Amino acid sequence: MTKPELWLIAEDIHFPAYDRRAVKAVFDFLDRKKVDGLILNSDSLDFSCVSHHVPKQARKHGALKSDLDGFDKQILRQFEARISKDTKKVFGKGNHERFLDDFITEENPELAGMMSIEDHLKLNQRGWKVLPLGYSYPVGRLNVIHGDQIGSGQNACKKALDIIGDNTLMGHGHQIQTFSKTSPIKEKKKICAWMCGCLCNLSQNYGKGRANAWVHGFALVYVLPTGQFNVFPVVIIDGKFIWNGEVYGA
Repeated sequence: MTKPELWLIAEDIHFPAYDRRAVKAVFDFLDRKKVDGLILNSDSLDFSCVSHHVPKQARKHGALKSDLDGFDKQILRQFEARISKDTKKVFGKGNHERFLDDFITEENPELAGMMSIEDHLKLNQRGWKVLPLGYSYPVGRLNVIHGDQIGSGQNACKKALDIIGDNTLMGHGHQIQTFSKTSPIKEKKKICAWMCGCLCNLSQNYGKGRANAWVHGFALVYVLPTGQFNVFPVVIIDGKFIWNGEVYGA
């Protein structure tokens, strides 16, 4: 029987506001398991340093370069060091990556064409496939999106199926969700949407300490050459998770 591919999909790291123990647990998994594909499924950087939500007087000198260089050293290179040269690498742009584009095009249009995430980090040269805002990336018959085009909330997965009408995996909401449906005229066609957890701090500054339903986690996807797949949302608790009877993380 043909061996399925294994994809690891990491959501919402929000560097530098990331949870070190949660990310370390993912690194531990990659140290011990080979994956065929890796997707950083948007909001890998927080970009609050250039966000229109942050007043100019609160912005720090050199913060943009510091965040990009820190992400490269602490996150991107660490992922690259743990995967093989033939692993497919995908970097998606989400609503937080858009903060940089908005900063340039809306606040500093004279800088248009001078800087981008992929140029600064040399993503294309390093073998990463860069996906634009609003993308949908196929992993077999599964459509991987960030989810900003859908939104968040407790019914985000239901909304995703209503809008997309096909199997979907998303992040953006920082929660664990799933929803399935079938057509009344095509009963054999069953579709499902999943939302997997995040790798950022569970209490961001803009949340002002309010309670939320955010959960640390990521997704593992097995896919056959036929496109048939299985999604396994992984929940990380206190920097640890269990997979196939083995404990990963601190």
